[in-house]
Amino acid sequence: MKLNCGRTARERLIERLDRKSIRSFELSKWHKWFAWYPIRIGYRDCRWLEYIERKANIINSFNYTHSVYYTEIYSFSYRAKGNHNLSGGLV
Repeated sequence: MKLNCGRTARERLIERLDRKSIRSFELSKWHKWFAWYPIRIGYRDCRWLEYIERKANIINSFNYTHSVYYTEIYSFSYRAKGNHNLSGGLV
């Protein structure tokens, strides 16, 4: 008798990594984000309760505890909305 046992553990891991890499790619570009808490975007320049732009710098790592699993750590960069200066200061 032939049965469909579902995806293997390796196939599920690859699928999960693919979903995470798509999300990582989306976060690694500048995107509009609402600053619901005070955010420092430059020297003596903080923004709060307004839209700014944010980009994720992603650090990939594998954790080897009881089982091997993949994690991502995000470090975010911020700039004023419409500001395309790479230093983060006002243009």
